[in-house]
Amino acid sequence: MKKISILAASLLVMQVAGVQAQVEPGPALDAQAHTADMYMTPSFRMAQPRVSPMTEAELGESTLRLMDHARVEGTIANIFTTLAHHPELVQRWVPFAEQLLLGSTLPARDREIIVLRMGWLSQSEYEFAHHVAIGKQVGLSDADIHRIVSGADATNLPPFDAALIRAVDELNDDSFISDQTWKVLSGKYNTQQMIDLVFLAGHYKLVSMTLNSLGVQLEDSYKEFLRKP
Repeated sequence: MKKISILAASLLVMQVAGVQAQVEPGPALDAQAHTADMYMTPSFRMAQPRVSPMTEAELGESTLRLMDHARVEGTIANIFTTLAHHPELVQRWVPFAEQLLLGSTLPARDREIIVLRMGWLSQSEYEFAHHVAIGKQVGLSDADIHRIVSGADATNLPPFDAALIRAVDELNDDSFISDQTWKVLSGKYNTQQMIDLVFLAGHYKLVSMTLNSLGVQLEDSYKEFLRKP
């Protein structure tokens, strides 16, 4: 299993190692977006980036220092070298993202269920593949990934996992968690955790929209994490 430093994870959105499963597609997509053995086909939205990643030689000193540990097999991850075109934004975004990823009051497994469901609903191959990797490191199984993709009514889905998935669906569709779902989640989570849940889902919707719209390309070493087991 591929390793990555904790700082790379704190530097945000994703860097770790792997999983997959069989799935019933959620959102309607082009026929080529999914295949029998893939959750999503790499680059099914765009084969080339709209905003090309900067080279390390082009990065300013402070930006390079910020991103130096966010590497995938020696190279700074594409999300960071793409967003480096806006260094002022990146400098302020990283601490916020770090708080949500490493400073969250949510259990790590629950956190990754939320992120993966939002990545799936957003059809962000980059987001999904990186967090399949992270999810596996914090205890998600192939079967868990399958259920996250299949949705809140998936067979053998634990009730609390179903509530987490349903909350993400409701936030994505209506920007609102229903009373019924809130009651289930708040029966286990305290107030801080409920706030973290909403911020986490919203943040990864933002990240997914950014990745999709800028055409950030998934690194070759992560494409295997789009494959079903």
